[in-house]
Amino acid sequence: MDFITFVQNSRYRDFPEGLDRGALQVLCKAMDRGGGISKLLTNDDPVLEPFPVPLLVQMADAHREYVAWKEAATTLRRSVSANNLSLPDGATARALAPSELLAMERTASLCLRSGFADHGTWLTAVTAHIELWRAAIKMSIDHGTVAISIKDPNHEDLENYERYATSREILRELKAQRWLAIRRGERIGVLELQLELPINGLRRQTEARLELLGQHAVKRGAALTSKELIEGDIAVTVLSTLDEFARRQSLESMRTAYLNLLATPPLVAEKILCGHVSSTSTVAGLALLDKKGDVVESWDITPDDDIPALVANARTVHEPEAAVLPMGRPDNQRLAIMEQAMAGMPLQRILDLAMTEARKGLSLKSGPASAVVLGRRAIKPGREWGRVNPIALNLGEYTRDIDLEEMAPLLNEAKTLSSWERRRKKNQPKRPQALSSAAVLPTARRLNPMLKTARDLRPGMTVEGIVTNVTKFGAFVNIGLQIEGMVHVSQLANEYVEDPNQIVRVGQQVTARVLEVIPEKQRIALTLRPMPDMSLRGDRAPGPRPADGGRPPSGDGPPNSRGGGGVTKSRAAALADLNALFNKK
Repeated sequence: MDFITFVQNSRYRDFPEGLDRGALQVLCKAMDRGGGISKLLTNDDPVLEPFPVPLLVQMADAHREYVAWKEAATTLRRSVSANNLSLPDGATARALAPSELLAMERTASLCLRSGFADHGTWLTAVTAHIELWRAAIKMSIDHGTVAISIKDPNHEDLENYERYATSREILRELKAQRWLAIRRGERIGVLELQLELPINGLRRQTEARLELLGQHAVKRGAALTSKELIEGDIAVTVLSTLDEFARRQSLESMRTAYLNLLATPPLVAEKILCGHVSSTSTVAGLALLDKKGDVVESWDITPDDDIPALVANARTVHEPEAAVLPMGRPDNQRLAIMEQAMAGMPLQRILDLAMTEARKGLSLKSGPASAVVLGRRAIKPGREWGRVNPIALNLGEYTRDIDLEEMAPLLNEAKTLSSWERRRKKNQPKRPQALSSAAVLPTARRLNPMLKTARDLRPGMTVEGIVTNVTKFGAFVNIGLQIEGMVHVSQLANEYVEDPNQIVRVGQQVTARVLEVIPEKQRIALTLRPMPDMSLRGDRAPGPRPADGGRPPSGDGPPNSRGGGGVTKSRAAALADLNALFNKK
């Protein structure tokens, strides 16, 4: 089976409408010859030109799965030959996953050539065995459960895993991040897992397909055939399937976050005033950068310095057109003072991740050096984010559960993709540059000008906002106040949302409704979900305006699930989660 056939038969087969299928075939052949997409990107191969980055990301993933499939197929052929068994021509192409090829090795001993009149009927029976195995995995995940208990009550890490110990959980409802944590607890000896699979259902499924499996299976009967083909390996395969799903979800989430950083629209302004205050509030600095990111002037700020006076002087002398600050921290009073002093300028917030590595080479104290880093990340996001080790950014909640040897190439490939996309755009005809509203977060004067403080907000009120940060729990939104609003993941859309990055991204403008306001605790809970009757009236519902390259919300649960997760959290549950998140923040 060649790569294009694999793609057409796999989970990647749903291509965007209007895609040039001829160009896709050329791309697949080029990837197959070159060993993947990285070499094509490095050489700026013109075969890539017709395709958007999201599709190239998909194709790169598909090719990795194809390589794994080819290795498993080679192993299968060797094993079958070593055991003096055989399979009909074209049989391996009927399996799309390594676990299905492993099952085909058992099939070779159960579905012998001698029991069939011709090659076609033999191939049909072998295919039926693989389809039965595939259906067995689906049934096991859809209807199987796992009991999670404490194995070692004296373990030093017990308190980190006690919340995962439950009586029993349905496999298809387990979230990827939760499953990774449970498996980690099992690996270190804190937790113990006990699977319960629908064995009787698997046997009934085998009995229903018995005639299709051939006369050898009919003679053995459904119970024995189920034991020989399915039951011996199904538990291990279910665990590995859940592991693979969770691993893939975590890797894709990290890569999406990284690509979003690299693709952030650049801030365009002649002069930019940048500030940074450390989380301890003891180290701070200001820097004035020109449009290329060169330092015009910098200021080290001590704990005794008057921040408003320093900012006011910089604004008077240099007249900056925009400001850059780190993502807001409600408990950092000096950062709030700096933001207030910059009021009236378009403001962009930047994540201050991997700052120690990013400051290397700057002959400034850490405060102003950090301010320079933030400013350059705003001006040249692709270049500056690409300068630090992507793993050091720690973009995923469960990076410790992912093999670094697997994570690093994926993120480096994302960096190469982003760099290729920037080169492609650079070669396109240039348009007149202006201050990019997509890259700048408006200040209080532009957003909701009628709001002065959080006490002006009321539940049900509609507000305009800009997304300033996206986490696995939801999104933070600047609504023109010192306090940022929080949209919990359950309030991003009516549908289940696995990854908030699929719905919103940093810099995106949204229309939200207020759920709850507690000014004394600096809490503003928002929702992007439409009003229940909005769709009936045909009004424009509050919610995110589509982000470029965004994907539709994915289904909940592991592959082969029945799409559970459609039930959204209640308002009370969402607010409880928001309280926990605000406390964490």
